[in-house]
Amino acid sequence: MRPLTLNALVQLLKNPIVVDDGRSIEIASTLIKMGLLSHDKDGFKLTDDGLEFLRSVEEGRGDILHEFLLRLPEYRSVAETYFRGITTIKGIVKETGLNAVVVDVSLRLLNEVLLLSLSKQRVAYEMFVEKLEEFYKELTRKVRSKYVPLVKLRHRICSELGLNSQVFEELLSKFVVKNRERVILAPAPVFSKESSKFVVIGGRKYAYIYLRDEK
Repeated sequence: MRPLTLNALVQLLKNPIVVDDGRSIEIASTLIKMGLLSHDKDGFKLTDDGLEFLRSVEEGRGDILHEFLLRLPEYRSVAETYFRGITTIKGIVKETGLNAVVVDVSLRLLNEVLLLSLSKQRVAYEMFVEKLEEFYKELTRKVRSKYVPLVKLRHRICSELGLNSQVFEELLSKFVVKNRERVILAPAPVFSKESSKFVVIGGRKYAYIYLRDEK
């Protein structure tokens, strides 16, 4: 098993027509095993799973990429061992019986997937915070109050960033934890049952948010 990177897989998926040497044939064979590429008398073709794989790369969905890579027995064995706390090449070789080259290649793929997820999460959170600050100030002027309705803030941010309510609540919860001294949340009425009137943070319903100015 020669060195195999996420980029190598992506490049061949994007241009499966160019499979004309030993290296590209080897990569194509791996992609066929994963169900991302098919081959018939007319040549190599991208499958529906292949399209999803490419979308997942663009969206930074390391979790989905990981699921696809688990279709490779060597990667699956290395990943399972890694997540049990055995993280060195020597340790994984001893545990799995795989040779060091195979373990090294699989570990590199695993690290690429993990880093892609972390990078996407970091960028998403930074963009969320930027829009949170921007739209909070915008809404304070509209409602003429420092206490802004969370549902209005949710609508503005989700529309701008293409988020759903669950992701919004996860990112807001993270922001609240990191900025406890700045954030004041006003609970929603106990009898409130319509999700269109409150936001759930840490299992509790809140109706308004107030952000103190940064010191």
